[in-house]
Amino acid sequence: MSPTSELPDWLENALDALRAGDIAGWMAIYAADACHEFPFAPEGAPRKLVGRDAIAAYMAHICRL
Repeated sequence: MSPTSELPDWLENALDALRAGDIAGWMAIYAADACHEFPFAPEGAPRKLVGRDAIAAYMAHICRL
């Protein structure tokens, strides 16, 4: 039997927004002082993003790639 799981609605909505390139919809899950850390980021890539604006800018750049 295969394992199953369900995502909470808030996460499913955020992922749908991200898949659609809707950065504002994705960012709705973040607090103003949110922080992303990338401890294994390659040389030259950001290791830490602090605040909604920094995370949104990074995500917008990633979605354009």
